[in-house]
Amino acid sequence: MEIIKVKVKANAKKDEILEKEKGFIRIAIKAKPIQGKANQHLIKFLEKQLNCKVEIIRGLSSSTKLIKII
Repeated sequence: MEIIKVKVKANAKKDEILEKEKGFIRIAIKAKPIQGKANQHLIKFLEKQLNCKVEIIRGLSSSTKLIKII
């Protein structure tokens, strides 16, 4: 189990992991931040990229999130 900090840019042109900066990993996702759609999309994107289960443990309504990799 590992915990990472991410900064999410929702409503981007494409899904991608952008860069690591100041202790955060910046991630762009296509989903809009409406009714948790961006969070759901982020989880699916990271699970596909990392090939493991992912859970948001803090920051559901923020662009800065703590993600648990299981």
